[in-house]
Amino acid sequence: MSADTSDESAVLGDAVIQEALTSGTDLREYSHKLEDKLKQLEQQSILDYINKADHIASLHGHITTCDRILLQMQGALEGYLSHLSSISQELQSLQEQSSSLQQQLHNTTSANQHITAALDSLTLPQTVIHHIFNTPVTEAAFMEHLRILDQKSRYLKEQRFKESASVSDVDELVSKMCICAVSKIRDYLLQKISQFRKPLSNHHIPQNAMVKHKFFFEFLLQHT
Repeated sequence: MSADTSDESAVLGDAVIQEALTSGTDLREYSHKLEDKLKQLEQQSILDYINKADHIASLHGHITTCDRILLQMQGALEGYLSHLSSISQELQSLQEQSSSLQQQLHNTTSANQHITAALDSLTLPQTVIHHIFNTPVTEAAFMEHLRILDQKSRYLKEQRFKESASVSDVDELVSKMCICAVSKIRDYLLQKISQFRKPLSNHHIPQNAMVKHKFFFEFLLQHT
């Protein structure tokens, strides 16, 4: 092969043409062969496409179905997110309602406690009435209920200064009970004092009894 032919193949730089030049094949003939091969390949490609048209159509259908499913999933996810947002708002509302109800319950409980305490202060238990009337002053039950009566009386006096109308019902009863208690205590103390006047009597016994019941003197000072 001549040097001009080598230069030409180097300039063209095409592998196929270089192969044709190297093999000594005529370029026109080689070009016709290539065109024939290209036509054959084109026809083969068309036949392959026709043969696989059903598969391609099926694949296109699958792709379309997948796109539709993805769109549905996207819509479902958006709806789910919207539902979650709604649930979050409802939970926040329920939490606020719960806090409000807890505060109302606390206020109601506190009010009930105050009302109960006030009612307890404005009522005189039947046990107090029973023991003040019937129990001897020397028994512990009389002293216990005498202290309760004293507390009720002091509370009612405070309410009188406040001009409270709620004390009128129980005030009269407490006053009568105080008069009864004062009478019983006075009789008891006079009896003990009279024992001091007896000659040769053991003065320690009445003295100890009076010291033991020193609250009697406090009650007399408060209610006479």
